Amino acid sequence: MDHTQIRPYAQRDLHRVLEIWEDASRSGHPFLSDLYLVEERDRVRDLYLPMATTWVFEHGSRVVGFISLIDDEVGGLFVEPQSHRRGIGRALMDLAMAPGRALELEVFKENSAARAFYERCGFTVVAEYGHADTGRRMLRMRRDPERAGDAGP
Repeated sequence: MDHTQIRPYAQRDLHRVLEIWEDASRSGHPFLSDLYLVEERDRVRDLYLPMATTWVFEHGSRVVGFISLIDDEVGGLFVEPQSHRRGIGRALMDLAMAPGRALELEVFKENSAARAFYERCGFTVVAEYGHADTGRRMLRMRRDPERAGDAGP
């Protein structure tokens, strides 16, 4: 049986994390332009990863997914497309959903698979607005631990 673990992101993971981000972004967001994805990949590398706390999910010796948090914001949760529906995203989200912790995130409205996943994790839509760079509709989602039943002692 292959060893799996969730561990803190390390600089050596950068190339693989960017591959996962791009593959998952193209799969989940076919409506985004190539130019936008290239520019966003640079922002992920140069801006978001350095400011975030990131964990990677390793299967064997291969990173197959990651989650990045900026304070109480899920900045990104990405799993390589061929590893979807294997509990990897949920394991990463469970790590982020510490008891008593409220979390927020943004998701493209058109990404129905991601929206459904977040709803299963206890997130609800709190706002809808236009995404400045793409003109697409975005949803702001929040998970309140009190409503999710994990407020702690």
